[in-house]
Amino acid sequence: MICLLIRYHTIPTHMIDDPDAPRRLRVIASHGALCPGFSVELLCILAQADVQGRICTDQGQLLDQIALCAELAKEMGCYAAPYPFPTVHTRFAYLSGRDITPEILSLIHI
Repeated sequence: MICLLIRYHTIPTHMIDDPDAPRRLRVIASHGALCPGFSVELLCILAQADVQGRICTDQGQLLDQIALCAELAKEMGCYAAPYPFPTVHTRFAYLSGRDITPEILSLIHI
């Protein structure tokens, strides 16, 4: 879990600029299925601590970006736990990189 937190700790500060933020959040949150305890929530807490420990002029902006990342994850349902894919097949297809929307794929049962 510590390795995942370190690996992704800067992501919340840049998530708002990512053109594919929902996909990236789902992929990052999916690590919680294999590593119990890991969540976007903990990632945001670590990112906040990282920013608050810096001496920089844009600290307020960075904290706002982390808060927006947290809100996006909450709206998507992957803040405190992995994204709830409708089926195992949907999760596999999505995380394998298929260009699909998880909600739509569950409707067509590919």
